[in-house]
Amino acid sequence: MIGIFITTSLFALLASMLFGLGMVWKSVSNNPDN
Repeated sequence: MIGIFITTSLFALLASMLFGLGMVWKSVSNNPDN
């Protein structure tokens, strides 16, 4: 049970990091002056 909770939290953390990175990359690629 603990292993499932740790795996789920790690997966959620990785997904949120990838989502944030994608949002930052999209905003940077949409602004050539940055």
